[in-house]
Amino acid sequence: MAGDCGHDHGLLRFYRQSGIAELAAALLRPDLPPDEPDFAQLATTIPPWAHRPSGPYADGISPPVQAGQPETFSILAGAWLTDHAGPDRGNLWIWPGTHLGFGAHPPIDLGEPVQVIGEAGSVLFAHHLLAHNVGGYDAPAGTPIRLVIYYRLRAHGYQARRREAVACPLAEFRAAA
Repeated sequence: MAGDCGHDHGLLRFYRQSGIAELAAALLRPDLPPDEPDFAQLATTIPPWAHRPSGPYADGISPPVQAGQPETFSILAGAWLTDHAGPDRGNLWIWPGTHLGFGAHPPIDLGEPVQVIGEAGSVLFAHHLLAHNVGGYDAPAGTPIRLVIYYRLRAHGYQARRREAVACPLAEFRAAA
């Protein structure tokens, strides 16, 4: 149907053609393949932006949801459309291991943040409870913007297991070999 972008949207086509679903499925249990995303976020960072994260957040947990239900998911997939080859280029900051602490009662030990670095064409996969935040972009005005497409993926049947997925963070994932 002309004008219908629901099933043929460019960001959904990119998701299908890039192999993100297959990569995500390799992380999840074989009986829980990822459903197609119903949401995509094109994140941009325009330099200069002097920002240092004062702390992290976890998607769906903070800020608090309005409807009283957490808007959690299984895996955050970020496709880098531009390089993040060095620190302070609008990189995502993560607090490693924090996804394992959310099943307990916060506060949790955050540890030190790490800036995620990589080249255009890379795909970042992060647990839905991994604490993260965006960092500043230390470059002069006119430097190319940073672009990432984020997909929040849910393993098949996620809504029925949502509480378990938050309380037992590794329940949907393959066992480590």
